[in-house]
Amino acid sequence: MKETLFSIVALIAFTCVSCKSPAPADTNSTAETQELSDNSAQTTQFQSSDLAFFGLYGHVKTVTEDGVTSLEFDPDGVLTAVYGTPASERYNRDKQGRIVEMNGYENHVEYEWGDERPVGSEAQAEGMSIKESYTYDGRGFVVEIKHTDDGDESVERFTYPEVDKQGNWTKRTSEGYEYTAGTTTRVIEYYD
Repeated sequence: MKETLFSIVALIAFTCVSCKSPAPADTNSTAETQELSDNSAQTTQFQSSDLAFFGLYGHVKTVTEDGVTSLEFDPDGVLTAVYGTPASERYNRDKQGRIVEMNGYENHVEYEWGDERPVGSEAQAEGMSIKESYTYDGRGFVVEIKHTDDGDESVERFTYPEVDKQGNWTKRTSEGYEYTAGTTTRVIEYYD
């Protein structure tokens, strides 16, 4: 049961906090150009609070992780579906329009925001509570997640060997957390 809960919470955290997060914006989208320091790709940054939550750059339409479409966005950058389920059934927002809660079948997750991106979460499921805190590198990529459950702490570390022209990672490796260690690949489809 504990392994299942860890797997569910880890999957949610990785889906929600996965790479460079632009500063949260209101629901109106804006475009700007930014040079990435760790890869010389020129990126057009299309922003919305939902894209910021999921740490995405560009005018993202879908994100497919390991062959499964996990996230879908409308042309305004608003999340419309997560693994095929309408986003409105799962996510609650604060007054700034940022995602602050996720309600799943057997769990509830609350997210804590810093100035520009989520910095932690707490999940409740099956009578258990799991807290996570996120550490980012200079590019804004999550490089470490600390998982705390009933006083037990484990740390997961990430590297990003492949990044696309928009500045989103397409290959990520993780180690140190037995339930999700390994390599994740993803394909990101953009609006024209």
